[in-house]
Amino acid sequence: MQDILQIVVQAFLRMKKVKLKPSCMFVHQNVSDITAGEKNMEGRRQLLDTLDEMTKLAAKDEGNFDAEYFSDVINFDVRHDVKYFAQLWEGSPPMAPPNPNYCENIQELKKTIMSQASKSAGMKLTDLCKRTEDLWEASLNEQFVFSFRNSLEVSAYRRLETEYGIWKETLHSTMLEIHNEQQTNIENKSIHDLKRELNEKRKEVKKSMSEFFEKDTDKRILFKWKCLFECKIKKFYEQIMRELKYIT
Repeated sequence: MQDILQIVVQAFLRMKKVKLKPSCMFVHQNVSDITAGEKNMEGRRQLLDTLDEMTKLAAKDEGNFDAEYFSDVINFDVRHDVKYFAQLWEGSPPMAPPNPNYCENIQELKKTIMSQASKSAGMKLTDLCKRTEDLWEASLNEQFVFSFRNSLEVSAYRRLETEYGIWKETLHSTMLEIHNEQQTNIENKSIHDLKRELNEKRKEVKKSMSEFFEKDTDKRILFKWKCLFECKIKKFYEQIMRELKYIT
């Protein structure tokens, strides 16, 4: 569930046009101890700390410094929005009757949801349709963030893209330097020498890539994209080699 919520938070931080602030509740089913809510307050605080941390991470990643807590993006009260439900059946199915405590839990949840809904500002049907349309369009434009499991993956991928840009620029700038040397012919290097220089730079980039994937703090997350970016760099290198052949 927390993977899911991280991406939802990140999406709402990006979808500013929609101007929605949703709410959420956590419902734990099949809890036999009716005092679980009181006993698990420390666990609920830990849950909130986790949600706050991932919100800060998502906000930092998006350059949004207004959101410090999970409740800044999604309404959530750790004291009232975590529910514990009893088992549905009192005994072993199929002959067991419904558990009355479960029915009471459902009624309490319904009452809480209706109470929160009554506090929200009224909205006309036309406004609801327009808001739904805005949300849908914004969601379609955010396919990038929805393709990740959580905010850690988003952050790791963006770091990888930054490094990829540096690797590309290293090869490209080397190719331009070689081109300038060929144009001025100051050192009177052969095409073979120039290509060897570019190949040496490619080896440096390859070493830098290996170190990044092996030493980054999120190397386990990054591993899934290792082959993809190695292929991208390989294709880019082949492309500038063809350009070098053309301009020389």
